[in-house]
Amino acid sequence: MNKRIQIITRHVLLIIAGIFISICFLELIVRAMGAKPSTYLRKFSMYDKSLGWIKTPNVEGEFIRGDRKIHEQMNSKGLRDREYTYQKETGVIRILV
Repeated sequence: MNKRIQIITRHVLLIIAGIFISICFLELIVRAMGAKPSTYLRKFSMYDKSLGWIKTPNVEGEFIRGDRKIHEQMNSKGLRDREYTYQKETGVIRILV
């Protein structure tokens, strides 16, 4: 019985080692091919405990989605638009979309 437990333990350890070596090998191949992790969230977004993720204010840059290069620029309020004030000028109508 003791010999049987040793054999089963050896087989399980070999399987785990094989999986680990395979994952490491795949990681090396992906890095060698030049694949880079997505940095979109780190550059253009930040965590907010009420809303989850919000756009980072005053950030400008480009990122790639599929075969398209997208330029993104945020204003001081984290909106992808020109600069706005919270106070509305007289005679101006604002519509919330």
